[in-house]
Amino acid sequence: MTTKVTLLAALAASFILVGCHTTPTREPAQSDFTGLPAAAFTITVVGTKGTPFKGTITTDGHVTTTGGTVPATFYISTHDLAVSLQKTGADGLIELRVAADGQGRGMSSTAKEFGGVRAQLICTPKVEQAMFTTF
Repeated sequence: MTTKVTLLAALAASFILVGCHTTPTREPAQSDFTGLPAAAFTITVVGTKGTPFKGTITTDGHVTTTGGTVPATFYISTHDLAVSLQKTGADGLIELRVAADGQGRGMSSTAKEFGGVRAQLICTPKVEQAMFTTF
């Protein structure tokens, strides 16, 4: 009986600790249902230093809300990536740059009041597609 209680307590603690895990700056590459490895993306936000922004980063269909100030860098391993960032102030320039596996894939920038930048990429050994826009 004591062994079962101890085992259940250890299991409960591990689930609680997993739930408290902070997001790492770099996630390990994973394979999707095809077994192909994910690409290692570097998302760089540059422009007028201190320009505030908010937005979303979508990786393999999972949406994460983000925000901060220029400059900022995010590291993510995924098969497909969509990044949408909008300035939360009228002033400043925001520029979004994305690299996959160390190679630049494109950029988008705007100085428009409350303007935004967007990138959508699919990067696997069999398919490579990138689109960059502003809004």
